[in-house]
Amino acid sequence: MSDLTLVKYQQFIDHLDTGLVSDVSIYDFSTEVEITYKFNDTDYATRGSFGANEDTLLHRTLETKSIDYTLLSEKYEGPGSSKSNLSEYTSLLIFTVPVLLVIVILVQASAIKRLTSKLPSVSNGK
Repeated sequence: MSDLTLVKYQQFIDHLDTGLVSDVSIYDFSTEVEITYKFNDTDYATRGSFGANEDTLLHRTLETKSIDYTLLSEKYEGPGSSKSNLSEYTSLLIFTVPVLLVIVILVQASAIKRLTSKLPSVSNGK
């Protein structure tokens, strides 16, 4: 993707009024919603805490002007994402640690059993 020119939300609305806006994407990843779009072969971006993902008026305006738009509510977590690798290691640890603990307990139990069998038996001399 090429460089984006960051503009105020009002300028996005002004561009939208011309009907020449295309490739609109509305991102809802956090409290701030970002919008990217193309106008006169230039890529623009705007942001604000206005909740554009649920802005019915904005959606109706885009639909009235026959402008296709995409709503994105989750960040990309595909290959190359460190978060996905972390979850693989976490699940491996969650499985491996209990298995190792069970093995250690069994080895200790057998060692204790062997050692107790070597102790002389104590008898009550009554």
